[in-house]
Amino acid sequence: MSHPRPALANGQSCTNVAIPPMAEIENPADELVSEKSASGDKLTTRIAITTVLLAIVAVIFSHIGEELGGDGEELRYAAQLTKNDANKNRIEAANRWSYFQAKSTKQSLAENVIALSSDEGVKAKYKEKVERYEKEKAEIAKEARGFEQQASALETKVQAYDAQSELLKGPEDQIKRGMPLVQIGIALASITILTRKKWMLAIAIFCAAVGLLFAIWGFYQLEQLPDLVAQAAPTAPANAPTSP
Repeated sequence: MSHPRPALANGQSCTNVAIPPMAEIENPADELVSEKSASGDKLTTRIAITTVLLAIVAVIFSHIGEELGGDGEELRYAAQLTKNDANKNRIEAANRWSYFQAKSTKQSLAENVIALSSDEGVKAKYKEKVERYEKEKAEIAKEARGFEQQASALETKVQAYDAQSELLKGPEDQIKRGMPLVQIGIALASITILTRKKWMLAIAIFCAAVGLLFAIWGFYQLEQLPDLVAQAAPTAPANAPTSP
């Protein structure tokens, strides 16, 4: 049995009446979440950009540190080779002076023979030997002094190499101290993106800043190296060593 549909006062059916849509209810929590998300994205972007910049700086300073280390090794190697050459010249000079002393001994014996002998022929013979020994001694002494001069010049070079190597160690050590701190800062900043811990970000910034200060100080010392090398370079001796 069907029931009649209710009618409105004007005679229209209820089915023909348009029902207005429900108004959308705004949730204040949604706006708060969106604001936090936006601020979090900005923080993540800033940290990511900062991390990339720090990584680039770390690569640059690490390359400079490696170059300084290589230059220091080359200087130490050159100093060792030069020192070996100087020692060889010292040994050659010592051998020449020993030969000089041997000639002096023979000359003294010849002079004694001349003084003790009454034979004019023997005296004339040994006088020739004495003159010959004098000439030989002069040549030997000249050679010995030449080796000593070369040894002194090489030893001066060794001192210059050592001084330059020591000066390079300063900037190299500063950069080597700074780069691990920068890398620690990069690692902590990366972890901060995941954890959202501000105290961790503060530690990351502190480590990176201290590391950069070390590296910048080392780079400043590197810029001052030419003047420091000129001041530390030893002066070659004016006079060559004489015979003992």
